[in-house]
Parts: sequence; structure tokens; C-alpha cells
Amino acid sequence: MEGVFLATWAVLLLVPLFFCVIVVILVMTFSTKAAPLPTDPYATVRFYARVLPSGNVLSPHANVASANQGTLTVTPTHIQWEPRDGQPWTAAIAAITVGRTHGASSLSGQGVDVDIEGSGTWRLEVSDRPINRFMRNTSKSFREADAARKLAWLLTARGAHVPVGR
Repeated sequence: MEGVFLATWAVLLLVPLFFCVIVVILVMTFSTKAAPLPTDPYATVRFYARVLPSGNVLSPHANVASANQGTLTVTPTHIQWEPRDGQPWTAAIAAITVGRTHGASSLSGQGVDVDIEGSGTWRLEVSDRPINRFMRNTSKSFREADAARKLAWLLTARGAHVPVGR
């Protein structure tokens, strides 16, 4: 009889403790905010990035390839892509047309579509933290969507074109 009494008390104490731990983990996960953009309009901003040609956005291989993972640096006049593997490239911001941004619930990933003169259309998925290559995370998806909006704003503020009438 005493064993049943102790087991009941253990369950009554451990179940609320378990749920409290879960709540604390969820609050800490979803309360993390993305880093703000610098207040200096001419500051260089660096993002972790996944850069994909528009035709490869849904390709499982392209989403995990090291050549599509790296850092994207936005200077006052250029963007610079530095992949983990492959050749880095630079494009003038004036040669960029900013398309649409994709939110956290987008099935094709978060990011901003840009058209770079002479290079075609690209999807830029950016974050202030390393981007998961093999798994998605809901809180990271929201941060990446927020970072994509910030990147779109930053590019247009520094002279990128925005299509009219879309």
C-alpha cells in the first residue's frame, strides 16, 4: 500500500515539473529575436546564407550542397557571396531587382527572390545564425523570414530596384 502511495506522489510531482520544463524550453526557443540591422546606413552587414538559383529552390540536393551554403555580405554598394565550396562572387546593388519575400510558412523556404543583371533569378535565404542544412526548425524559420525582410529592406535602401505593378 505504501508503494502505491509513493508512486502516486511521484507522478503528481513529476508530471507538473515535466510540463514546466517543456514550457521553459518553448519560451526560450520562441523568444529569441533576430539581430537588428545596424543604425549606421553605410555599415557592412553579414548574414549566414543559402543562395539558390531559382530553378533549384525545391531541389533536395541543392538545399544541402555546400556550394549553396555560406555567408552573404552587404556593403553600401555591393553584395558578396562567399560559399563554403566553390567560387565567391560579387554583384553591384544597383544591378539587383528585389522580388518577393517568402515567409515562415512558405513551402519553398524562407528568403527573398532577387534578379541580378546578367546572372538570373536567385533565392537568398539568410539568417543571423547558421542555417540548418538537413532539418527545419520552426523558430529558425521565423527568424529566417524576418532576416529576409531585413535583407530586402537593406537592398532597396541601398539602391536595388523594386518592380512596379507586381
